[in-house]
Amino acid sequence: MNDFKIAHLSDLHAGYKSTRLHNAQDINLREADGYIALGKLITDIIAHEVNAVVMSGDTFHIPTPDVRSILFVQNQMRRLWTARIPVYILAGNHDTNDIKADIAASRLLHDPARKIYSHIEPYVNYEIGPNIYLHLISHHMYSEQAATMATIKPVQDSINILATHGSVIDPILKVKLHAEHSPREIVIPDYLLEDYAWDYAFLGHIHERGWVGSRDGKSDTAKSKIYYNGSLVRRGFSDKECKLGRGWTLWNINSEGVFTASPKTVPQRPQIDFPTIDAVGKTAGEVSELIINHLKSTQVNGPEFDARVAPILRQRIKGIEPSKYSALDLKAINQNSSHALQWAMQTIAVTDNDTTKKTVGDFQGLDSTDMVKLYDGWVENSEKLSKTDEAIKKMVQDQARTFVELGQEVTLND
Repeated sequence: MNDFKIAHLSDLHAGYKSTRLHNAQDINLREADGYIALGKLITDIIAHEVNAVVMSGDTFHIPTPDVRSILFVQNQMRRLWTARIPVYILAGNHDTNDIKADIAASRLLHDPARKIYSHIEPYVNYEIGPNIYLHLISHHMYSEQAATMATIKPVQDSINILATHGSVIDPILKVKLHAEHSPREIVIPDYLLEDYAWDYAFLGHIHERGWVGSRDGKSDTAKSKIYYNGSLVRRGFSDKECKLGRGWTLWNINSEGVFTASPKTVPQRPQIDFPTIDAVGKTAGEVSELIINHLKSTQVNGPEFDARVAPILRQRIKGIEPSKYSALDLKAINQNSSHALQWAMQTIAVTDNDTTKKTVGDFQGLDSTDMVKLYDGWVENSEKLSKTDEAIKKMVQDQARTFVELGQEVTLND
């Protein structure tokens, strides 16, 4: 048998939207990112002249995708047909909902005449190459398919590949792998992975690419033969960074049935989580300067916004009191973040035992005197006031403090 090449992809999430910004065609910029990435991915797959494509679920981001998402994905699949590459697709949890009678959105792509096979049935299998069998198990109503699961059988004396969508238990950490903000998440039963002695498992759902149980994040150190291709596009900071990047995976199966993986990457919009700033012992001015320096380091053309390269940025600040936060140079910070597609600051409140994260502005548990305390803290940290004549500073401070106290009393009475 000649070597057989498979392109494994998953979690395209076509139609995913974020940010309020749109391109010249009035398409949400993050939605457009997904389309651009998918187009480049298909071009790369065709260039590598693979024998088959396996899509392990979550083709669409929602069970009711809009017409643009459907048409774009459909056209990309037809490019593979033009290149004479068959495609095998299964349904993921984002493609469907919890209603048994509904049909997964990915079924719209089913086009056998063009060798595009998109299945929502609980279980189907294909001989995709000489003595190479692909077993597709879709996500829809997974937990109610006990009878169907009993029919799953690898073909004897053949190469058998399992393709499905869901979480697994990490054999090393003994914890469930989890996808953030993921509806209808199910756990693939251990017996399905272990009892059938699959030659390999091509999975979807977890957005970080790599092997289950891998210690180095780059290879199958646990020899699990269970592989997640990961998501095509990183969807915010809930999608963790991964050493293998994002894109698709080229699998080569040689004449002896040995699988070799070659992860291929697709360019991503820059997404940078700046080093955490420890605000303890620093002035508001010093913290502001650190934030601004971080922002400037990502500017390609100064603070000018360029939709093609506008980054997604986050700055976390540890141990900053609300009063010190209110004294940050927010005007300068906002000016230097105008080049970003998305920009967020988060505080990390220091506790005796650990650190707990909260979003800036979300200060819980204030008592009836806290507004005055916040004001006093701001006065203490304000660099502008520190440069003011002491007599004037004292007069302004006392008058403003009285005003804050009166306003607080009115609010409490209301």
